[in-house]
Amino acid sequence: MSHSSPPSAVPSPDYVAWVRRANRRWIVHGGLGQTAEAYLDHLARTDPPRLEHSCRNAYHLVRESGPLADPKPWFYSGLFSLAHPAETREYLADHWLIASVLGDPSQPPPPLRPAARSVPRPRS
Repeated sequence: MSHSSPPSAVPSPDYVAWVRRANRRWIVHGGLGQTAEAYLDHLARTDPPRLEHSCRNAYHLVRESGPLADPKPWFYSGLFSLAHPAETREYLADHWLIASVLGDPSQPPPPLRPAARSVPRPRS
């Protein structure tokens, strides 16, 4: 008698492969795709369990975001959700949305970098 999984059991996805595919497929601005890939490579070298957990967070946040939401902010917030403060400074210095979502209110904000493009100021 075989002891295999029941036919109704769904294998868990390979979260890291899923995240890498999604990141390569999406069009994102400001180099976020390349930054995410560098962060994934960094975690693969330094902390594979945290890589797996971060990718699982990204996967589940995208699934929970709903069909009408843009999944990218959810995805990248999940991916960087376990970043250490030094990693946040290194990888998210140019990505203010994700950095602000993950920000630690007990820490000072990251230093401003020169803007890559000018943003119009609101009129008074």
